[in-house]
Amino acid sequence: MSPAIQDKQTIFVNKLAYGIPNPFGSKLLIRWNSPKENDIVIYLYNNNLVVKRCIAVEKGTLDYLTNSSYILLVNLDKQIPLTLDQYENLKNCTEVPEGYILAIGDNYEESFDSRNYGFIPVTNILGKVICR
Repeated sequence: MSPAIQDKQTIFVNKLAYGIPNPFGSKLLIRWNSPKENDIVIYLYNNNLVVKRCIAVEKGTLDYLTNSSYILLVNLDKQIPLTLDQYENLKNCTEVPEGYILAIGDNYEESFDSRNYGFIPVTNILGKVICR
């Protein structure tokens, strides 16, 4: 699967989709909404802006298939491939913790995302991509 958004591509972000951003920081002053499944969100990770698709929200169930390869089953309907390292990172989690989301890039094979660095705090989400 190829990336939905290419490097240096212009995107439009609704920074008010989830709340009022703090002009002097990287968090929201007031939050009135949370991401939903399939929202494309923008957030900070290691002081970089990251754009990924929200695959699961808090309390979303996570199951694993480990036959000949590693597969993450999200809410029993989405199958996402995992490497051994990604499986080791997530295998003890059976649901998305409260206040977090699971965000994954559309290009599963090359994306560096929640499978590698864990769940994203909802407080770190700065907006929702509305047009690409």
